[in-house]
Amino acid sequence: MLKNLKKWLDPPLFPDNEEKSNRARLVNSLGLYFVLALLIAAFIYVPFFVKYKIVSWAAIVALFAIFLISRIFLYRGRLTFASLFLLASGWMICVVFAALGGGISSPLIFVLAAITIAVGLLFHSYIETIFLVLSILAVLGLAALQQAGLTLPRPFGYSPLSIWFFFSISLLFTSWTMKLTVRELEKALGQARRQNEARELAEAISRISESKYRTLHESLRDGFVYADMAGRIVEFNEPYRQMLGYDSQELLTLTYPDLTPERWQASENAIIQDQVLFQGYSDVYEKEYRRKDGKVFPVEFRTFLIRDDSGKHLGMWAIVRDITERKRVEKAERDQRALAEAFSNSAAALNSSLDLNIVLGLVLDNVGRVVPHDAVNLMLLDKDGDTLTVACSRGYAERGCKDILSTRLSLSTLPNLVQAARTMQPLIIRNTLANSGWLDFSFTHWVASCLTAPILIHQRIVGFLNLDSAKVGFFSSTDAERLQAFANQVAAAVENAQLYKEVQKLAITDILTGLYNRTFFETELQRIELGRSFPVSIVVADLDNMKITNDTLGHTGGDELLKRTALVLKDAFRTSDIIARIGGDEFAILLPETDTAIVEEKLLRVQAKSIEFNAAHPDLPVRLSLGAATALKGGLPDAFILADQRMYANKSARKLQVNQISHL
Repeated sequence: MLKNLKKWLDPPLFPDNEEKSNRARLVNSLGLYFVLALLIAAFIYVPFFVKYKIVSWAAIVALFAIFLISRIFLYRGRLTFASLFLLASGWMICVVFAALGGGISSPLIFVLAAITIAVGLLFHSYIETIFLVLSILAVLGLAALQQAGLTLPRPFGYSPLSIWFFFSISLLFTSWTMKLTVRELEKALGQARRQNEARELAEAISRISESKYRTLHESLRDGFVYADMAGRIVEFNEPYRQMLGYDSQELLTLTYPDLTPERWQASENAIIQDQVLFQGYSDVYEKEYRRKDGKVFPVEFRTFLIRDDSGKHLGMWAIVRDITERKRVEKAERDQRALAEAFSNSAAALNSSLDLNIVLGLVLDNVGRVVPHDAVNLMLLDKDGDTLTVACSRGYAERGCKDILSTRLSLSTLPNLVQAARTMQPLIIRNTLANSGWLDFSFTHWVASCLTAPILIHQRIVGFLNLDSAKVGFFSSTDAERLQAFANQVAAAVENAQLYKEVQKLAITDILTGLYNRTFFETELQRIELGRSFPVSIVVADLDNMKITNDTLGHTGGDELLKRTALVLKDAFRTSDIIARIGGDEFAILLPETDTAIVEEKLLRVQAKSIEFNAAHPDLPVRLSLGAATALKGGLPDAFILADQRMYANKSARKLQVNQISHL
């Protein structure tokens, strides 16, 4: 409620008319002062000093109504009428109550005089004259009535405090209106002073002697041009001519609009109308000029109006400065800031994850901040040093190309990438059709230019970042430098992700055999126990000839036997099965969605693969004891224990069989 009240008490503003806004503030202050006087009268004067309170309250209500009506006119923008209505109504009430309160002896005469003075300060002289004459006639009428001996009603009596009250009100009112008026006068004088200074400057320039004019004309490094009010060029200096590339005769046949691109003509006309013709000069503003060869370039412009002694507009002269270099530097600074921000944001994004797939996706999401392009792909080099795999890409499917992920290429067959790898520098292909080393694949038939940056980790090529464009000559040497800097960021992020992946792998892998270790096996056992992959079977395998191998061939032979066992198990089971080394010579295999019948087939397959492997490697055969169990709806730990028991039972049976054969 207080906010709404404050909003209502604030004056209306007119953004397109500062003078009207200032006038609205003054009228608003006048009305608020009027209300303040009424409140003082209502709460201090009337209750203690007035006999006829009903009449007084009625007068105060009428005055509040006058204030509200003037407020309505104020918000409708009728400022003069609002202020005149307020003062005229107050003036009339003062006259009436002066007559009722004792004629010219009434203290309301003070207020009447204050209102008359306020009108004189706030309005034109003819309005002041009207109020002044009416006030004199009103007081004269009251004096004449008293002089004639006519008895006035005098329902109000005035004590000394009453006289003091009205005197104070009139004094404060007069002082306040004078201060407001002086403030407005100071603003008007300041504006007039600035306009006079500008006018005097322009007039001084227009009155300089011919010799001084020539000196100024020729000594300026910037362009100097004089045109008549129709915009026709009349005179110019040499820098102006060189700036535009015309010869002198050609320039004299042109006008300002001939040299200004159309998109700037309307705004320049507005500046001439609003600033030059009003102030006599324009502020410095920027626009574009068009040279003789049609090239558009930025300029800084300032125009002065020339008048004769009678004030007639003769023409305008302007100082024109070519700011092409300044704009280039500003753009370079903006680009540098944007690039620094892009690198900073990209570095933060690339370092936000250690998952290699996420990192590669972030690379493609952020490379566009550094170098614009139509499509991008990132190739990683395999450990063989020749096979390239497209690890991630963007923009090819939108151009009707099939998914290029996992596309495998040979580095040795790609001359451009070979060159980038050999020099370890980015490579720009400005026109693929004119490049002898360009190979056209199904997903690159639309590519017109390309930019490649090698990804280096410790001076070793691990991949390439390739940007493609459908436009010839799209990429520049600056783009190449930026892409290589970004590729260096990518290399650091890829290295961190690969190291993390390697650490993760080591944490769950048996280093000797390359199989999963016991920790990972037990973790998967718990995970699958809570999943929906049932039935789940478990196979436990144990080497029969591990001890004798260690005794005869040493631990080197034992390690080789373990590696061969891992090869046999990998060949016998699916890639989705979890094969782990859970002890010295003991292995376990988790087979999700595998029932009893299938696991029996798996055991037979292991035996067959062992026989096949041993036939090829009779020097160090793999002999395994096997046990299996199946969990239908849970209870994997129990199934693991049962499989282990069955493995030992199988081992005992095999030993017994071997002993029987040896006795024979």
